[in-house]
Amino acid sequence: SKEHLHNVDRLRRRAEGTYGALAIERVTDVAAVHTGAFDRFVALEDAGWKGSAGAGTSLAADTRAQRFHREVMRSFGEDQRARIDFLTIGGRDAAAQLMVRSDDTWYLLKIGFHPDFKDVGPGGILLKAL
Repeated sequence: SKEHLHNVDRLRRRAEGTYGALAIERVTDVAAVHTGAFDRFVALEDAGWKGSAGAGTSLAADTRAQRFHREVMRSFGEDQRARIDFLTIGGRDAAAQLMVRSDDTWYLLKIGFHPDFKDVGPGGILLKAL
């Protein structure tokens, strides 16, 4: 809704004012997707409530799911249909999303955010940027 989008913009401004500049990094290179960027996503997702200390539903807590998602990203990444987006705030990873594309549609597989930034809704900010 318009109200929700307005709230996301308000949170973005608050994030910049509180924590520093925001930046979006889009990783599509197949080597980066299934190596460092994927591991970076896993660590970020695990830092939040999905992590092994919380719900235990993060990729770091479930090695089978991690292998599956890594293989999906590798497979789709061979022809630039896989992507990992990162939102950094003040130079730190705040949120990330793992996605694949089929035709003209992007499918969001997983999203995670760092709890240090929960007050500014980093997942919503990143999703709006998509």
